Amino acid sequence: MIGLLRHEVQVWSRLSHSNVLKFHGACLESTKPFIVSTLCKNGNALSFLRASPHSSRLHILHDISVGMVYLHSQGVIHADLKASNILIGDNGEALITDFGLSTVQDQVSSSISVTRISSDRVGGTLRWMAPEVLEGKGLNKPADVYGFALIAWEFFIGGAVPFASVDDDGLFKALILKGERPERPQKMDDGTWKMVTECWESDPYERPDFATVERTLTKLINRPDTDKTRNTPNLDRAIESRKPIIKVDTTPSKHNKSDENTRTSSSGSGAKSGMSNLTATTDTSPSFFKGLTNLFRSPKSATFPKSPGGSLESNKMSSENTLMAYAQTIPSLSRIVAQSSSTSYRMNVTLSFLYNVSLTADGVSDILAETVLLPAVISRLLLPEQLESEKYLILGLMANLACRGDARKALLIQTNIISILILSLAPSLSLPVQEHATRCIYNLSTNTDSHRFIVAEKRLLNIFARLLSKGASANHVTNILGCLTNLSHKEMGRVEILSNFEVIKGLIQTISSNVGSRSREQALMCLGNLSVEDQGVRILLSHQHLISSLSICLSHSPSGPVTSQTLRCLRNLSTAATSHGDVLRQPRILLTLSEVLSTREPSNQQRYTLHMLSHLVSSEGGKLWLREEKKNLQWFADNGSAEERAYASHCLSAVQHDE
Repeated sequence: MIGLLRHEVQVWSRLSHSNVLKFHGACLESTKPFIVSTLCKNGNALSFLRASPHSSRLHILHDISVGMVYLHSQGVIHADLKASNILIGDNGEALITDFGLSTVQDQVSSSISVTRISSDRVGGTLRWMAPEVLEGKGLNKPADVYGFALIAWEFFIGGAVPFASVDDDGLFKALILKGERPERPQKMDDGTWKMVTECWESDPYERPDFATVERTLTKLINRPDTDKTRNTPNLDRAIESRKPIIKVDTTPSKHNKSDENTRTSSSGSGAKSGMSNLTATTDTSPSFFKGLTNLFRSPKSATFPKSPGGSLESNKMSSENTLMAYAQTIPSLSRIVAQSSSTSYRMNVTLSFLYNVSLTADGVSDILAETVLLPAVISRLLLPEQLESEKYLILGLMANLACRGDARKALLIQTNIISILILSLAPSLSLPVQEHATRCIYNLSTNTDSHRFIVAEKRLLNIFARLLSKGASANHVTNILGCLTNLSHKEMGRVEILSNFEVIKGLIQTISSNVGSRSREQALMCLGNLSVEDQGVRILLSHQHLISSLSICLSHSPSGPVTSQTLRCLRNLSTAATSHGDVLRQPRILLTLSEVLSTREPSNQQRYTLHMLSHLVSSEGGKLWLREEKKNLQWFADNGSAEERAYASHCLSAVQHDE
């Protein structure tokens, strides 16, 4: 209990957002430990909607999506999203709470799209768990999106439990893994239902991220036939307060008459490229202004684009108003990027601006809307004798874009995109440039459509093997392992990785070297995926140091996600009798198996252990060792889940028969 509260305090205390319940403090040393938060008299979302049936469900869902965009940007995976964990504040705003099961993700990769994070506490409420979590593949950001879909369903169905008529949890899991989902509520409109079905897709790669969900809900709310009334009059700020409010004199300038049809700004104002009489107020989000203000303040006489048809002018560019004005000049920036004759400073300013804009959802939308911009940016990577500073900014821009689903698709349709990224991994280039390249490839790999392009480039796996074997930087290792893990979830990727001896060697070297637990966990997850089939088991066992390296993992991390993924690997490998002797010769492995059994608390570790023992018992050495564990096995045979009872009973039967 104390451990769970301490974990919740550690996660919750670092969060601050208008759609996250405010944490005030905690006392964990008293007889009855407690946490202090803001009092919500309106109760949770379901009780609020029952008391106020005409309140806007879409606005509450929008608030939740905004809060989840924030949580995921902070590397927090909630892990237990459901309507009862959404409270309603005094002004009717949704407040996300209950972070006891949340997982904090390493943000080195900067990817906020899909990153598979494993946790031994595959927690949450069973009926709200994503399919991949039910399968024991660990927690991930798309699992939160799945939970959000069920919240929307709850709101429109009146608070029912998913598949309430199915009493057996095993049958419920089978239905979900088969692809069954709750029926559409009668009161749910077509647009909302489409969003829900996308959010609970079986394949986590196919689910949108919360930034996309937020944009979808904004469009649904702004439909002409939608009631614009919020739950209280004070909540109109929820959608608009996060965006710049730009007011522009839309009269075309004399330099700009031909450009009267320039598209409007992301805030919805009719901003043209003429910038007279412009005033702006913005949020202070560092994702937009970090680096830009200092960049534009530096030289007193620099050249900047004025308009697609206008001339260049000197400008200090020191005010935020002017910076916001240049958010409307994306078309002119496209022209600058396409001009190989542009001065290095002018190009760096342009690319720096685009890089910073790409850190926001609206900025990505603006970049993608200018269809000639992305090809122009990528083509610059192929220019001879290109400045390394340009490569760094372009690759960083591409890596940022690859964090978002629609932008990933736009990148993948560019000709030879993976080949171009491979050129940026040349040993002669600086480490920051190479790290941006691997980050981009990693983020691209989160989309299954990219796998065929990635595995088709045989050179890439060889480069990954080289980087892993020579002791690459922490960023490199994280990006490479993330990509390999994503590839290993599909047969196409598994086949290619298993055919590359050096990559396997690099993975094994990683789990036994002095790397962080996050990198070790990623490598173990990849090895676990590679060993799901007999062919993979045979290939992995041909590496003589594999079992001893797994034993080292257990020594480095006696509990937690690393142990879970190690046991998952051992479970898969134990399907081959040839592995039993090596496993039984490792005291650290046997000690861990015994410790896991003795805790007698439901977890993935116990499930992996019991499944593994059901294989080991087929060997004489396994039977001999298991005789000492009969008491623990009997407990699981009497008290475990249906699956655990089956494994434990099989082991007991084999041991007792031998006696």
